[in-house]
Amino acid sequence: MRTPMKKLVSLLLCLALTFAMSSAFALDLGKYDEPITVTYLSTDRNVPSVAPYDESNPARKSARENTWIDGYLETLGIKLDRIIAEDATALNARINTGIASGDLPDIMLCSKEMFNVLCQNDVLADLTEAYENYEHKDFLNQIETSFPAVLDAGKYKGRLMGYAMCGNMYNASDVLWVRQDWLDKVGMDAPATLDETIEVARAFKEAKLGGEDTIGLGFHSGNGAAHIGWMLAAYGSVVNTWMEQEDGSYVYGNTMDEVKPALLKLQELYAEGLIRDDFAVGDTIREDVANGRCGLYVADVTRGVIEIQTNFNSDPEADWHPYLQPTLDGNPVKEWTNAQTNSFYCVRKGFEHPEALFMLIEFSNQMRFSADPELSARFNVCEDGYQMWSLDAFRDTVRADTDLYKGELIAEGLANNTPDNEMNALALSNYQLCKAAKYDGARQYQGRLVAFVEGYGVTIPLLAGGYLCGSYNGPLTENMTLYESSINEALTAAMVKVVMGEDISVYEDAVATWYANGGEAITEEVNDYYQSNK
Repeated sequence: MRTPMKKLVSLLLCLALTFAMSSAFALDLGKYDEPITVTYLSTDRNVPSVAPYDESNPARKSARENTWIDGYLETLGIKLDRIIAEDATALNARINTGIASGDLPDIMLCSKEMFNVLCQNDVLADLTEAYENYEHKDFLNQIETSFPAVLDAGKYKGRLMGYAMCGNMYNASDVLWVRQDWLDKVGMDAPATLDETIEVARAFKEAKLGGEDTIGLGFHSGNGAAHIGWMLAAYGSVVNTWMEQEDGSYVYGNTMDEVKPALLKLQELYAEGLIRDDFAVGDTIREDVANGRCGLYVADVTRGVIEIQTNFNSDPEADWHPYLQPTLDGNPVKEWTNAQTNSFYCVRKGFEHPEALFMLIEFSNQMRFSADPELSARFNVCEDGYQMWSLDAFRDTVRADTDLYKGELIAEGLANNTPDNEMNALALSNYQLCKAAKYDGARQYQGRLVAFVEGYGVTIPLLAGGYLCGSYNGPLTENMTLYESSINEALTAAMVKVVMGEDISVYEDAVATWYANGGEAITEEVNDYYQSNK
C-alpha cells in the first residue's frame, strides 16, 4: 500500500504532466472550434489489477475522470461523457431500451449480434462519408492496411454502418516450438518438414528425454477443430475459415477433401503414441511443456511467455526456439490466425458529428504509439509504473499486427542498441525485459525474448506473404444463429473419432450431414456476402 507521501508525489507528478501537456501538446487531428459533448456507451474495458482507480488522483480517478478524458477535450474539443454498462448483458439491455425509446447514445461499442439488430432497426448513422472525408487518418490507415477487412466487416447493405474494433490479431498463429537441447542429445537438426518433425518426435520419445511419459509432439487441446488446424494446414485446408476456390466461390475449410489425409496422418501419430491420447480435451499439454515432458510443441508465439517460460524457470538446460509450423515440403502454407472482429463502434442516426468516432480512435493510437517520453508518461506508463493506457476508452482499437509490430521494433532495437528514450512507447516495457534477458542473463524473461524476436520473426513473413487466414467477418445470418454451433460441433466430433481410429467414412458422413442440416444454406449466404464486396 502506498504511503501518503508517495501518493502525494504521484498526484503532483501527474498533475504537472497534465498542465505541461495542455500548453505544449499541439497535435492536429481536427479539433472542434467549440467543444462538443459526446455520449459513449460501453463496458469499462480497464483491468483494475493493471490500472486501479484512485479517487484522490485526477489523472486516474475513474473511467469517467482521468487523463485520457482530459486529452480528448484538450486535443479534439470532445467532452466524452461515458455511460458505463456493468457487463455485456447490461449493455445490450441499454441499447434495446434506447432503440425502443429513441434515446440511443451518440457512440456505442456493441457485439456483432447487436450491431446487426441496430442495422435492421435503421437507427444507425451511415459512416461512409464521415470516414472518407476525415483528413487525419494516419493510424486509421495503418489499421486498414494491417486488416483490410476492417471496413467490409462494418458494412450493411453496402454502406459503412459500424467500425469494427480491430484488436491485436495474428498473434495466435502457430509456430513449432523446439527444444534445441533435446535435439543436441539425439544428434538431430531442427525439423523443416512434417516427416522430419515426426522423426524428431519419435526420437525424443524413444530417448525418454522427458521421462517415462515423454510426449513426442504436443499441440493445443480442447478448442474445437482449431487444435488440429496445423495438420489440416499442411494438407491445404485452413481450419474454421472460408477458403476461396479457383472459381471464386467459398467453401468451409473443415469440409474440404484435403481434411481427410490430414486426419489419417494424425490417426497414425495417435496409434503410435506420439501425441497425447486425450489430445481433444483439456489443456494438459501446457503442463507437459512447463514440466519438461515435451520437446516439440505446435502453439502460438504467446506461449513463449507462459508455459515455455515456466520451463525456462525450472530447467536451466531448457533451450526453446520457434520455427515454421510443420508442412509437407518445408515451405509456408496458409494457416489460421485470430483475425476476427466481434465488436463494433456504432453512431446513432442523426448525430451531428459522426466523424468524432474516427477522431477519438486516431487520437488513441497517436498516444499509444508515440515515442515522445512526455506523451508516454502521460498516456502509456506513468513515472510510478502505473499503466495509463488501460484507461483509454478506445484502447483496444489498434493495428491488427500490434504484437508483430512490437516484435519488429524490439528486434531492431536490440540490433541497433536503441536507447530506451528513443524506443516506441508501445514496445518499451517489453524491450527493456528482452534486453535484460539478452544482456544480463535474466532467464525469467528468456521466453519473452525468443517470442518477440524469433517467434514474431517467423510470423511476420507469413503475414507479409498472405499466408495467414482469418475467420469469417461478415454479418451473422439467421441460419448461422440457428445451426452453425451445432453442426460445427458435430463435425469436429467426427474428426476426433477418425484421429482416434475410426474409418474415414465417419468424417465423410459428417460432412454430408453438415451440409444437409444448415451448412448448405450458410454456404450460400457466405458466398453472397463475399460476392457483394467484390
